[in-house]
Amino acid sequence: IVNEPTAAALAYGNLRNPQQTVLIFDLGGGTFDATLMSVENREVKVLATGGDSFLGGANFDALIAERLVADFQERHGINLRENRLVMQRLLFAAESAKIALSSVEERHIRIPCVAQKDGRFVDLEHTLTREAMDELCFQLVERTAAACDDVLTRAGMKAEEIDELVLVGGQTRMPAIRSRFTQFKRYSSEKDVHPELGVAIGAAILGRNLARGVSGLADVVPMPISVMVPGGGTHEVISANAQVPCTKSVTLEGLPPWQAPVPIAIFESLDTTSIEREIFGTVHVPVEWRVGAGGSPSLQLELGQDFTLKARLLAPDGRVAPATIVEMRAGGR
Repeated sequence: IVNEPTAAALAYGNLRNPQQTVLIFDLGGGTFDATLMSVENREVKVLATGGDSFLGGANFDALIAERLVADFQERHGINLRENRLVMQRLLFAAESAKIALSSVEERHIRIPCVAQKDGRFVDLEHTLTREAMDELCFQLVERTAAACDDVLTRAGMKAEEIDELVLVGGQTRMPAIRSRFTQFKRYSSEKDVHPELGVAIGAAILGRNLARGVSGLADVVPMPISVMVPGGGTHEVISANAQVPCTKSVTLEGLPPWQAPVPIAIFESLDTTSIEREIFGTVHVPVEWRVGAGGSPSLQLELGQDFTLKARLLAPDGRVAPATIVEMRAGGR
């Protein structure tokens, strides 16, 4: 299991022999990932990772579709937003226009029979220019830039120190995105890493390497892994950008004095206060390990190279509770 930017870096590393530091810019249909990596002799090491889980090509389509709806309402006095079928047709047309505007300056959009007025069908027609689309999507492009800046800050580097920006994902064909990142020395062309196929090629390379007994990859944890105790208390165990494989422990202090096993949830989120959480599993602390145990138990998390997460409950004296060794798969992979 490998995340998409890392797979793209493997595809890139397979084409490059010298040592380079690259930033993988992966903007797909639903999410944006930015990963800083060093590539040397086809070995890939992840330095920092980040992105925006709620930003992708679909957001660009939605903005264009909203412009079409607003223009149609202004012209005909009809609100199309409540008609799901028509809105879906508008999203398809918006995506098609967006793709076309990567190579032309202007695109005429015509969607027949989107509404009825005075007993007659009304068509939606709109001419969208690349300049108008760039203005619409300006804030979305800036969100990708902010995420890239955050990744560079985590690694203590500046854009000028990055050898290449590797563009992955169909949305990176948009000229506004390429022109926004001129501070980088170079950005990849389709001859280097194919926007749509780069991830699949990199995953295939990793599979080949693993079959040979090597991975050619040193990955990091994309988001912190934490535990949550009853009452809502949370503790970060494995921090973001920690090298994998890794093993970390946390002491479980202040557990409630229940006469029943206490559940400890293990989850991944952007931070311990985020309400968006991916729950991996639950470990239960038995009564005898909390009452008269001479101290507090601890929970050990071991994250493997393949992002298999193993949880072990440890007694104060270091003994492992056999029934509490739980294996799970880390999310987002």
